[in-house]
Amino acid sequence: MSEFADHMKDTLSEAHAALAKSKDNMACYYNQYHRPAPIFTTSDKVFLDASDIHTMHPLKKLLHHFLGPFMVI
Repeated sequence: MSEFADHMKDTLSEAHAALAKSKDNMACYYNQYHRPAPIFTTSDKVFLDASDIHTMHPLKKLLHHFLGPFMVI
């Protein structure tokens, strides 16, 4: 019985080590191209992504992809 418990503990510790290594690898690849979000201040001009904005235009594919510039209040 003791051998089985030791084998299970070893297997569990190997699984934890593999998950920790995988987590570190994923964080490394994610952070490789990640940029922090820009900080906007009052009176900056910004463009809005128009993908979720519904307009009266009949064809979506002919619309502009961005709307603006709009001033930040």
